[in-house]
Amino acid sequence: MSRPAQKLTGASISAGPFGAWLRRYLRVQAEGGEGSDVPCGECNACCRASYFIHIHAQERQTLQFISKKVHLARASGLHQHAWVMDQDCQGRCPMLKADACSIYAHRPQTCRNYDCRAFAAAGISLGTGPRSAVNERVWQWRFEYPTELDAQLHCAVRAAAAFLQRRRDLFPEQLRFSDPGQLAKAAIAAHELFLETDDSSLRVTERATDVDIAEAIIRRLRPSASP
Repeated sequence: MSRPAQKLTGASISAGPFGAWLRRYLRVQAEGGEGSDVPCGECNACCRASYFIHIHAQERQTLQFISKKVHLARASGLHQHAWVMDQDCQGRCPMLKADACSIYAHRPQTCRNYDCRAFAAAGISLGTGPRSAVNERVWQWRFEYPTELDAQLHCAVRAAAAFLQRRRDLFPEQLRFSDPGQLAKAAIAAHELFLETDDSSLRVTERATDVDIAEAIIRRLRPSASP
């Protein structure tokens, strides 16, 4: 099997073996815990990308380091979150001081879980808006394929992302992802349906129609349809 094409901008940065990265990413998204292990270096593009950061009610230690009067607002319509941290007038996280996170040891779980390698894995750009600064790092990531399965897994994620974009018409409104983050997460969650290995019990057969594939993806994504 050929390796999936990886768009590169500037010097490449190792994203690690794809299979190992994928397993950790799925575990982090499901459990949180220690979060992702992104080798950010000096990059802080996501801190300048106009993200509103959700903070869980149980993150009491984190909330102690953020002014509720100045930077936090009550979340609405989100059962699992209690607060949303806003951005400054330049789209920067208010906790970003001197180009570094001033509460890094106590940063929100949302920040711990964020992994821009997911966009590289799915081959998805963040567009030309305020989050476009993240694209530079996204296209620098270079996954490795120590085994054939690593390449198959990456191709499966790319195939899932392509199908979700190409056949949006087959999905209910809440699963027609326009947000790049939701789209990348959905493609990774549904990737097993596109694996070309004989031992994949979830694999969509060659005789499956687009409708069959969409229905299989919907069943796969329903438990995690909410953002």
